[in-house]
Amino acid sequence: MPPDLPPLPLTAVVSEGERDLILAAANRLSLCLGEGSPPGWPIRIRFVAADTPLPPDPAVAILASLAMEATRTGDPFAPIAAGWRERVIRWRAAGQPVLLLNLFRYVADAGARPALATHLCRLNVLAIDLSRETGAGVIDIDRAFALIGGRTLGTDHRCRGTFAVEVAAQAIVSALLGCLDGHVPAERVEAAARRNGGREALAEIVARHMGAAA
Repeated sequence: MPPDLPPLPLTAVVSEGERDLILAAANRLSLCLGEGSPPGWPIRIRFVAADTPLPPDPAVAILASLAMEATRTGDPFAPIAAGWRERVIRWRAAGQPVLLLNLFRYVADAGARPALATHLCRLNVLAIDLSRETGAGVIDIDRAFALIGGRTLGTDHRCRGTFAVEVAAQAIVSALLGCLDGHVPAERVEAAARRNGGREALAEIVARHMGAAA
């Protein structure tokens, strides 16, 4: 691997609890773009708050998660939606790709389930609406997790645990690889996509974690 590869800048607008997902995705992207083992392609992550100015140098993509709104079940939804619409329009006007992470809709706490499950569904619909309105992409964490199941993953909508983090990282990298035109040679992106894999990669992750738990 040449030592002078330019770092790929990523901007992340996520909750504190989701930083592990972003760090794991950056590490997986780095290895996939490399030779599959360290050292990989350098990745530079900038964590920023939702309503602060973006870093001056453009990012390969802005990763933004609606999970920071998951606790606002008692708040009116219209201002939440309006705030996200304003942010995404502003980010897209800056000419940067935006990838929205939706939410896994499994709620482990039975007492919180009715109100929270409805709220999570509304946030996921909002992500789809914003994608249609602005051209932002959606990383379907809900679908990736649902293919395996919350109980098998040992997680819920908060996406905690090493198993869940690895599954989320695989989905995030799949989306990020579509944002690298002009940053990484096409043949290297294609090789990285093969390393990251699709459903077969999820099956391998499941088998590895289930084997470790046996």
